[in-house]
Amino acid sequence: MPRNTLRAAIALSSCAAVLPAIASVAHAAVDPNASPSAGKTIVVSPGSGTLQKAMDAASPGTTIRLHAGVYKGVAAAHKSGTASAPIVIQPYGDGVVTVAASLPAPNCRATSPNPNRTFKFDNGVDYWTVQGLNIQGGVWISAKSGGKAQHYLGGLVNKHDWQTRRSIPGRGSNDPSAARNAISVLSQRTHTTINPADGIQILNNNITGRGIHTIASRYGKIIGNEIHNTQCGIGPGIWINTYSDGWTVSNNYIHDITPSPKPVHHYMYEGVRLGSASAYNTVSNNKVANIPSDGRAFNTDVDASWNVFTHNTASGVALGYNDQMSGWGNQWTYNTVTSPRTAGFSFRAMDSKLSKPSMDTSTNKTLVKCNTVNGGVGLQIGAIMNSTFVGNKFATVQLGKSLQSYWGKYGNTWNGSSKAPSKQPGVTSAGC
Repeated sequence: MPRNTLRAAIALSSCAAVLPAIASVAHAAVDPNASPSAGKTIVVSPGSGTLQKAMDAASPGTTIRLHAGVYKGVAAAHKSGTASAPIVIQPYGDGVVTVAASLPAPNCRATSPNPNRTFKFDNGVDYWTVQGLNIQGGVWISAKSGGKAQHYLGGLVNKHDWQTRRSIPGRGSNDPSAARNAISVLSQRTHTTINPADGIQILNNNITGRGIHTIASRYGKIIGNEIHNTQCGIGPGIWINTYSDGWTVSNNYIHDITPSPKPVHHYMYEGVRLGSASAYNTVSNNKVANIPSDGRAFNTDVDASWNVFTHNTASGVALGYNDQMSGWGNQWTYNTVTSPRTAGFSFRAMDSKLSKPSMDTSTNKTLVKCNTVNGGVGLQIGAIMNSTFVGNKFATVQLGKSLQSYWGKYGNTWNGSSKAPSKQPGVTSAGC
């Protein structure tokens, strides 16, 4: 759905509740309790629980088409589609479709993501597509036993055992083929069967109140959505987390993310966040705006590696683009940020106290190319190694004191030179 249509949906959603159930039109309404054959269409009228009944009746290849109106209640998937025959939920085409659930009020001082969402793809269900809806309450996508993977990683982080963390397939080197075995290895190490949620697609929706969160979920798409006016204590607009690999996050507009009160940190109110060893994701052509306090637009953290951020824009944020802890091989190219409150780009600022970069926590092997910061500090770095900066428009640069002395020794280059950049290196687009 184009963004102008999404904005119209917001305006119309307040009227949708009074729309009557629509009688049979081109397709007669189908009993959602029926068991359709593969490829069958289920047409649903609004009400409480009607969408859930249709989801329970679906099978691979089913398309669920929703007449205009309000569908009340949590919509939870309990079965899977297939790669060649996904289960699709979409509007019938006769007006705005709103899906809304009465969810418990969030704790604004929460320090972990809130799992209470309107759409839930739990326990490793695969291959669902949700498109063109007005969703009040967000989307939760999770593997079965995905929490075991998070607990395993957290224990290694607390021990500073970066070698074991990086021994998970696809974490220690750029190898997306090997990464397909990561969940199997995690299952072995945790003595638990972790079943990832694969191939979930969230397309062209208007999402308010709560954003999208993934846990050990892979190869999905989040494209063309408007995510905004979220509640505090929920988490970022889009949070790709815990060994969630291969996502395409593109052409989304994320804005007005409500911050949590201090001392809750920024990770609970960002635009797009890739965390906890999530890798091989592509984040492109997204726009993030208006996140107060210490909010960041695009962020990686805790071993999130080999991801690509390209052609994104940010404004009204503290940091535009932040490679926080132990990001390896991330690429940041052709991105723009306007008037950041702290800095346009930041790489492991917390390691500025170190005399040399750390394999455990510092940025490594990153590419930063042809980005633009309009106003404010262009770049800040605490510690970094084996990284390339070329063609960026950063008017001012802030480097950790030790970093200035070891810049070239640890394999960093600035526009082809092993010499560290000055505080005002000059703006160039050479190499772009």
